Amino acid sequence: MIKKFKVLKRAKDISIQLSKLGFYNIYEYFKLLLGLEVDKSVKPQKIRETLEALGPSFIKLGQVLSTRPDILPEEVIIELTKLQDRAPEVEFDKIEQLLNKNFGNYKNVFEYINPKPVASASVSQVHEGFLLTGEKVAVKVKRPNIEEIIKLDIAFFQWLFSFLE
Repeated sequence: MIKKFKVLKRAKDISIQLSKLGFYNIYEYFKLLLGLEVDKSVKPQKIRETLEALGPSFIKLGQVLSTRPDILPEEVIIELTKLQDRAPEVEFDKIEQLLNKNFGNYKNVFEYINPKPVASASVSQVHEGFLLTGEKVAVKVKRPNIEEIIKLDIAFFQWLFSFLE
């Protein structure tokens, strides 16, 4: 029961993000994805931004679609390719909370962690750091609640695909 409630809440969050495109624009964006002629106000950038706002599963979907020039127009591919290595960064205070959760006080292990990530992907981001021993390290941190979000997205996709059948 709780899982169904969480999936419904995730479906609501997804609907809210999609509704920001507007009903007419959703139709236009689907036309753009299919390579059909669209209203000039429709921009591939908005597709990428919406996938980013929807989170890791949708970013991953965009990454996969960015490798499919056989099914998507070039301007969409160019925009979705930006998802390959430029996912939105998690704020460093949230990263610190995750580090403290995993290490206790992370400052008992690390002398310094650069707040600016070296890379930020759909599931994790990487920060340059130094251990108390002085050794330089790469600190890879998973996004907050990533496992639960992905599980909810999978459940949502399963529901959506069963509905579409």
